[in-house]
Amino acid sequence: MLRSMYSGVSGLKAHQVKMDVIGNNISNVNTTGYKSSRVTFKEMLSQNIQGARAPQGDMGGLNPQQVGLGVGIGSIDVNHTQGNLQSTGVATDLAIEGNGFFVVNNGQANLYTRAGSLNLDTAGNLTNSVNGYKIQGWMADDGRINTDQSITDINIPIGQGMPAEATTRMVFAGNLDSRTSNGVSRKSAIDVFDSLGNPHTVNLDFTRNIGTNLRAENGDMKIKQETYDPRMENFTIDFVDEDTDLDVQLNGTNITVNANFSGDEVPSLTEIREKINSILKDEDYTGTLSIDIADLQVSDLAGASFELTAPMVDGQEIRVFQDSNYPDPKFDKMEVDFVHDTTVSSPRARYENGVLTVTANWEEQDTNEILETVNNELSANNFEGKLGWNLDELDLINQTDPDVFDQLNEQEIRMTASSRWDWHVSGISGAIDGSISGNGTLSFDSNGRVVGGAESEIVFDPVEGAGATQRIALSFDDRQGSISQKASSYTIDGIYADGYESGDLDAFSIDSTGTIRGSYSNGINQNLGQIAIANFNNPTGLSKVGDTLFAASQNSGIAQIGAAGSGGRGDISGGALEMSNVDLADEFTEMITAQRGFQANSKAITSSDEMLQDLVNLKR
Repeated sequence: MLRSMYSGVSGLKAHQVKMDVIGNNISNVNTTGYKSSRVTFKEMLSQNIQGARAPQGDMGGLNPQQVGLGVGIGSIDVNHTQGNLQSTGVATDLAIEGNGFFVVNNGQANLYTRAGSLNLDTAGNLTNSVNGYKIQGWMADDGRINTDQSITDINIPIGQGMPAEATTRMVFAGNLDSRTSNGVSRKSAIDVFDSLGNPHTVNLDFTRNIGTNLRAENGDMKIKQETYDPRMENFTIDFVDEDTDLDVQLNGTNITVNANFSGDEVPSLTEIREKINSILKDEDYTGTLSIDIADLQVSDLAGASFELTAPMVDGQEIRVFQDSNYPDPKFDKMEVDFVHDTTVSSPRARYENGVLTVTANWEEQDTNEILETVNNELSANNFEGKLGWNLDELDLINQTDPDVFDQLNEQEIRMTASSRWDWHVSGISGAIDGSISGNGTLSFDSNGRVVGGAESEIVFDPVEGAGATQRIALSFDDRQGSISQKASSYTIDGIYADGYESGDLDAFSIDSTGTIRGSYSNGINQNLGQIAIANFNNPTGLSKVGDTLFAASQNSGIAQIGAAGSGGRGDISGGALEMSNVDLADEFTEMITAQRGFQANSKAITSSDEMLQDLVNLKR
């Protein structure tokens, strides 16, 4: 019997399989998430007629003589290229843009699919609409999702209630007008919730507290700001004894007061003060100065010079101040004690209970070294600021006069803070009378930035059976906003408060990471869960199991489960479905080649038959 006849038969069988695959592809041209397949052929076993022979002597070599025995199926591969997306507008329709598969569970095992047509069943489970298999992922715990845990069924309980949560933190931000006069108050408010979800309005009053933040002393004569204006920091005031009527000149930050202080008709202290403040007002300064000379005479002002510096303290020849580059509100009311000790080999500094004690041998040790020791001690006690001092007039280096060191020994200096606003809770709606507490002081540096008192707490007891002694952390400097003190309008307001009233789950949405976010009737949005995506090292190794589902095989690798958009997994598109990736142009072309191949193989069988017929006829 001719071998060509059986080769033709194998060709018919192979092309029938190819035609079967093409037909299946065409039938699924509109199947959601369907991945087309293709057939490749391979040559079957060849029969050797004569083996190859190597060259010998004068004879050349010979190639082998073989006759093929037909064709077989080489492979049937699944084409996992991306299918086009079809917008549906249905919130539960999902498509994967990129690699990966949705994970579904049939109660026995996990299966994988690209078809994202999903539904909610009566129990709230998110299921595959084709077969009811449950979508797998991670459920949120109080809004937090842990993708390191094992995947489970996704459940979306529409209508389920969210309990109320009491407010534990609130933030006030905006600007406090630096031009505000001392003692003037402003009001702001914010709404918070108790443990039952009852709303309460917290009212805060902010009161300007200028205090004595700017001052200058010269013996018993003192000058300080009565109405604060930060632009007047570092002003100098010189009193010059001139044979002239009272005359005040303002040049930059220097005020010169010319008057006949030694004559018979010296100006009164009131006249001097009013003249200075009048000049300041003419130059649009909002601050005003006061002058106190105690029991002295006005004539004693002659030749006096004052420098307004804040924050700073004067201790006669010793002046201790905050380094302007490193302010710290905790320096407020810090006491600095100087101890002169000739027995210490190196300077020492110790901060305890608001007192900084500096012990040094002032005769031999360098003042800069002592200051560095001081600031190291402050840093060790969590101070952010640094101190400086001015001892130039004492000329301590190489100084041998013991009287000078006596000035340092036991010297006590008290620091004062600058530019403050006091705040307190003026009322909370729905709170038990007498249960409200909360107050503090905000300090600002010369740039209007809050440097002290930015974190505090308020406490109150709500009425109507809610949890007692509700504590709410209050921040004036938070990533969501901060408070400032600038020469602009008052804009302080409560900008953030956590906590909320109770509510019910109304709707949900799914983002590109597969995160399911619920929308509640109380306006709160909270994570409910996240859909898992599985990826494989060899997706073409997956086995088709019907319903547009795949199962892992020995050659696909294990499922690499994670969140969409991570680890090479694609993103999820909500309100869309992935269409079949069947290309009809390709399929029809393949259909023609399959048909022609089949015809050619059948012709080979026919020709072989005719040859056999001719052979039989030789014996007539």
